[in-house]
Amino acid sequence: MTTLAGGLPVPWREGAADIDVGALLRLLDARPEAAGRAGDLAVALRHASARVRGFVPAGPNAAPLAVRHAQAVVEAAVEWRMPEVERWAVAWLRASRRPYLRLRWSSRSRDGRARLDGRATGEVRTMAGFGTGVCLGTEAGVVETWTPDGGSTPIGSVREAVWAVAAHRRWLFATGAHAHSWGRDPAGGSPWPEPSHTAGVSCAAIGPDGLVVCGDERGVVRCCAPGGRWTELPVRQSSKVLAVAVDSGRVSAVWRDGAVAVMTRHGDTWQRHTHGDLGGPVGCAAWSADGRLAFVPAGTAAVRIREGDEIRTAWSHHGVRAVAWSSAGRLATAGADHHVRVASPLPGADPDELGVGGRVTAMAFAGDRFLVTAHGRDLVQWDLHRSGSDDPTFEADDEITAVGLAPDDRASSAAGSRVGLLWQYDGHGVPSPGSPARVRGTVHQLVAHRGGWLVACHSGAYWWRPPAAPRRLSNRMCLAVAATSGTAVFGCGTSLVRRSLRADGRDLPGGGRAVLREFAEPVLDLAVAADGCLAARDRGGTVVVWGPDGTPRERDRTSDRLLACLPGERLLTLAAADGVVSLVSPRGSRAYARLPPGAASVAATDDGALVAAFPDAGLTVVDRSGAAGAGGPVVVSKVPGQFSAVAVRGRRIVAAGRGRVAGYDREDPGSGRGPSWTVPLRVVAEGGDCRVRLPDGAGPVLPAAGLARFRDQAAGDSVRALSDAVHLGARLGDRLWAAGLDREIDRARGDRPDGRVRLDWLIEEGPFVDLPWELLHPALQPLPWFAEPPVTMVRVVRPDGEPAAPDGSGERGGRPRLLVVRTDDPVLAGVDAAYDMMRRRTRRTDVRLVSGMPEIVRTTDHLDRALRAADIVHLWAHSGPDGVELPARAGPVPVEDMARRIAATGARLVVLVGCSSAALGRETVRRGVAAVVGMRVAVYSHTVQPLVEELTARALTGTPVDLAFAEALRHYVLTGQPGAPAVPLLHLAAGSDGRLFPAPDHT
Repeated sequence: MTTLAGGLPVPWREGAADIDVGALLRLLDARPEAAGRAGDLAVALRHASARVRGFVPAGPNAAPLAVRHAQAVVEAAVEWRMPEVERWAVAWLRASRRPYLRLRWSSRSRDGRARLDGRATGEVRTMAGFGTGVCLGTEAGVVETWTPDGGSTPIGSVREAVWAVAAHRRWLFATGAHAHSWGRDPAGGSPWPEPSHTAGVSCAAIGPDGLVVCGDERGVVRCCAPGGRWTELPVRQSSKVLAVAVDSGRVSAVWRDGAVAVMTRHGDTWQRHTHGDLGGPVGCAAWSADGRLAFVPAGTAAVRIREGDEIRTAWSHHGVRAVAWSSAGRLATAGADHHVRVASPLPGADPDELGVGGRVTAMAFAGDRFLVTAHGRDLVQWDLHRSGSDDPTFEADDEITAVGLAPDDRASSAAGSRVGLLWQYDGHGVPSPGSPARVRGTVHQLVAHRGGWLVACHSGAYWWRPPAAPRRLSNRMCLAVAATSGTAVFGCGTSLVRRSLRADGRDLPGGGRAVLREFAEPVLDLAVAADGCLAARDRGGTVVVWGPDGTPRERDRTSDRLLACLPGERLLTLAAADGVVSLVSPRGSRAYARLPPGAASVAATDDGALVAAFPDAGLTVVDRSGAAGAGGPVVVSKVPGQFSAVAVRGRRIVAAGRGRVAGYDREDPGSGRGPSWTVPLRVVAEGGDCRVRLPDGAGPVLPAAGLARFRDQAAGDSVRALSDAVHLGARLGDRLWAAGLDREIDRARGDRPDGRVRLDWLIEEGPFVDLPWELLHPALQPLPWFAEPPVTMVRVVRPDGEPAAPDGSGERGGRPRLLVVRTDDPVLAGVDAAYDMMRRRTRRTDVRLVSGMPEIVRTTDHLDRALRAADIVHLWAHSGPDGVELPARAGPVPVEDMARRIAATGARLVVLVGCSSAALGRETVRRGVAAVVGMRVAVYSHTVQPLVEELTARALTGTPVDLAFAEALRHYVLTGQPGAPAVPLLHLAAGSDGRLFPAPDHT
């Protein structure tokens, strides 16, 4: 099995992408480095396996299991910030050659904890812990076990909903609403008979000898030993039994009315040992293994502990719905605030908090390290050994109801909730300043407009541009908004209104408010086509389409929802009952596609695919070829999860559900450009500003004013200026990566997580050629040069003639020749010592030194004699944008003249150690040299020497020059030189693979 340098195996490189996840996990667990990257991968794989098992694929055309596994690993890696695992999983997806949805960002972290997600076969009603696992019962009557390694596994069933489960080591018991039961002993048998009573069992427990104790809704407590009969214990109360416990012939019980009893066994009889009262009704309760009782008095937030005759308060928690003990005495409470508090309930305990993001229907400890919570069918395992934090912006009992995407900025998306909260997210899933904002009532729709967002809300239409507060545009209920031809269009009750807004949300002079049409019912749907067509539908089914000329045309009434408006006044509509999508044109209607039933939200892509969000079945992309008469939907790609809202722009998707907002890319490794490890980027002037064109021709426009500040800060000498330059590089880099460079890097790596990637910058001569493009990087990440593996950058130059031949050494056998030239300036005297150190290092690479010491020049004649035939040339001299300075020459040697002299040596690699020598570097490549390193700004000879030495030594070993430069740049940075990454530039001849020299033959 192929192994990367980071210790991660890549089995798809040896065969098909459909790999054995179980075998891979066993391999990772057996490695001594399992706590590092391999350990992260193992955690993500287990998370993925649990999620994939919990979601049933939709039909035979669903994505293969390997794709679903890899997508889930990507999600874990992105949310848990595991970049090595993320690259690994993306390479696995690329190897599948199947379409997939690639998570780019998520608003959810994992609360700082190892979080494992899964699904049960039905809504989970009850749980009990045993050893390091959990037994759970569902409304569907299925009994399952959950283990940290294996997730959930069905093991049995009851003929009705499971109301109570009990577990002790390998003893398991479950019973239901009418006392029907299921059980299993350590030998796999069923030792307990069906009880004859029919009262619903509310709680159960098992002792170490297999004695089962059950409490029911009528206040009765019964017990049954393996192979025995059910016996009623002498402690009947008039209220429901909340919790029971059994250990070594001792049974404890607590009732809803606050009664507490402890019974002991004497031979074949049971006697009530003690009886007490908790002082009033109890909401929920649980017994610990050592006999302590945790309970919450009804109507209070006090979590109390009864230990012997003493009762004390452990902590407060509003609306506690579930209580659980671990075997080691840790207590957990789940409240109405969607938080779980966990601590050992000692006096003065300060409980840790888990923001679980939803109502907890049941919970139990799996050992002392893990806590498993159930949220309906969803199961989440929390690693309590890892500290966490909570997201305070999402309110309890809220849900995301609408999402939106900015058309020209993938790093900007928005979400709105049922209680009227608004968030704007950047490309990392981080809320923007001003989030969350609040409007009154449920948010129905979000549409980007003039750098902000149009918001359809139950209390009216709003315009919102963070960090400012939302500005109300209307006071009547608004269910739909749209943006067309620079104007805002929104429903205002039964009125369809158009307003022309400024960038601050106020009306443009002369714009004002115009009513396009009065409908009979409230406006429900709005859609805009690329050609300017506008379509509107009211709640009564009336549909009106405005053509590009603004003329309204009424269509046939329909109960179908309006999904999209296409050029040519065509509409896509959805019949929610059967999932049929129709294409409606002025000439008639025909079936367009069919969706799986139950979609909560549907959006249409530019290429005709449909993206549907399902509350229980995940996010699904359906190809239009799955027309209504073609045998059902064709699911192109799918990710598991719970989604309630979705929006699309091109290949970008933003989806939300259960308080999580996430951004995806639609990817198809089998289409588009073929595999290549280079990414061409072209920088062109456009209207005074600058556009960076990606391989598909798209790309962001970067304002000239911001770029000028970027250039000036990078040329500064102060630490503050250089720090500002790096910060600006991150902001510009975010825009470039979000515009699609991240997708191109994924494509360039292909199915190799450690694959070589090189960014080829082709920069037109002009105001943007001297910008420090090498500083661009995504925020919160290292410069691409220093990533693992590095993403290198070269400035591509088209030579006027043929570059020096790769095997053009004048020495027989191909031994490269090294020539070092410097001026006699005293500042450069240290070059001699550096050259001596380089001789010692490069001797092993079979390099031939043209001269024993650097050639020293003062005049152009000296220069001409010194520049002899060589494969590598180092030139140390004062220089500037106009040329190279010689001590005995009145003016600089012009750039064109100097480039001609250097190219005449036949060199393949030239290093120009001189201030502002980038222009000379470009010109030297045009003259035929394959690779030239120049300096963009001032350079200091005493700190740049490690760069020159490392670059030369690595290039001579056959390392591609861009990778050699990346390692050399790392050594330069390690000297402590401020702003080092923005100083040297690598120019490379167009079409070169960067391998300038063959690896030396030491045989």
